[in-house]
Amino acid sequence: MKKVIFLDIDGTIVNGSNVMLPSTELAIKRAMAKGNEVFICTGRAKGEVNPFLLQLGFNGYICGNGCYIEADGKIIYNKVFEKEDLENIFRFLDERNVKYFVECEDCLVSREEIREHGNIAAQRFLRAVGNPHADERSFTDLFPSVRFAEDLHRDDVNKVSYLVNDEYLHEECEKAFPQFNNSLWGQNIFGEIGVSKVNKGDAVRMVLDYLGVEREDSYGFGDLDPDIPMLQACGTGIAMGNASERMKQTAHYITTEVDDDGIWNAFAHFELM
Repeated sequence: MKKVIFLDIDGTIVNGSNVMLPSTELAIKRAMAKGNEVFICTGRAKGEVNPFLLQLGFNGYICGNGCYIEADGKIIYNKVFEKEDLENIFRFLDERNVKYFVECEDCLVSREEIREHGNIAAQRFLRAVGNPHADERSFTDLFPSVRFAEDLHRDDVNKVSYLVNDEYLHEECEKAFPQFNNSLWGQNIFGEIGVSKVNKGDAVRMVLDYLGVEREDSYGFGDLDPDIPMLQACGTGIAMGNASERMKQTAHYITTEVDDDGIWNAFAHFELM
């Protein structure tokens, strides 16, 4: 019986240095060769997915925490901001001197002015996740697909991400834009306003319905709290050994850490390859 596997990227497929273990790559390839379908399920925009991951030939992608879904080469869901909503968000952030960038289907876009503040934020984040070269890295190292432009108005934006410059900023965003999906990530260094209330779990259910696969034949892998809806939507939820405590409490099974063959060991345990 075919299984469908959903994999988060950061902290699950790759570590804090954006490195994928050879065992992880081999496990993914073997799982697909066995006839299972493997989907990336990430908060990243499609344009942020590493080229070396795209080359693995995944069966599909859930991006932007569920705002964008692609299966079998077809876009089956893509929720984007209306022009007026985008303008309201930009105005709100500009009034508070917040630096931000927009996430689109194929890239990220920001103004040049983000570079200095973005470099600092990127280094803080990479230090927090244990990257030994954090102090040498920049905003564009963390987000290599970013393009710089003065006008951020586009018709394919499904998320606005910002650099947190005030401890109350996230709360203010929630009050100003309750109709959107407001969240923090990266040790609360970054915040984001997503166009849709959909989450990874909703997206997983859409994919399973599209494929005609039962819930019990699905497996979700993640490490942080935004992955919890994905684990709950799958028949079997697996937390990485480096996962948050809430994730571990939610999971059916806890594998080893991302740098300790976590994907390989779990795939072997559940006979997915």
